[in-house]
Amino acid sequence: MKENKIGGIPIVDNNKVLVGILTNRDLRFENNKSRQVSEVMTKENLITAPQGTDLKKAEKILQNIRSKNYRRQQTGQAHRADHLP
Repeated sequence: MKENKIGGIPIVDNNKVLVGILTNRDLRFENNKSRQVSEVMTKENLITAPQGTDLKKAEKILQNIRSKNYRRQQTGQAHRADHLP
């Protein structure tokens, strides 16, 4: 992934349904190369968009999610974004 400058690879099941994403972050500290992708990949809190979504719309979706995460932090609700660097 690093050599090709790929940040993440979508992982789908046999029905081509998204089940996770394998990211550079997932692999950064993984020393056990024999673990299955399904054990290492991010499976929760995936943000998706409908097929055909252009970059401008995708940006708005992410901004909306980040804005909601920020508001949750301000009210003291625990959320995944609380653990982001």
